[in-house]
Amino acid sequence: MQLWAFRAGDRIEGSPVVCGDLVCFGSHDGCLYAVQAHSGELAWKFETRDPVRGSALATAGVVYFASNDRFLYGIDANTGKDVWRYRAPHETISSPALADGVLYFGGADIGKRV
Repeated sequence: MQLWAFRAGDRIEGSPVVCGDLVCFGSHDGCLYAVQAHSGELAWKFETRDPVRGSALATAGVVYFASNDRFLYGIDANTGKDVWRYRAPHETISSPALADGVLYFGGADIGKRV
């Protein structure tokens, strides 16, 4: 049984992440959306300049995600406000992961050796 549906401005490629009573997901329209888990109503959206292709990561009230605009963002889950960002040297197209206080992500630097 479908409880609700939400229409983003473009296609959604990443998996949703639940943060408290919110469901968060990115879209090719360049936005990270947070909708109410019980109703599907928009709580907030955060706009970037380029598509959000991967899944977000939610931890300690912050939603982390990457955008093709070369930024990795940390958004306050309650307010939808930008609380942290990192400018990567290449497009950030993967889903972030967190371990031991370190945030990991992949970029589009194909063919480079480190």
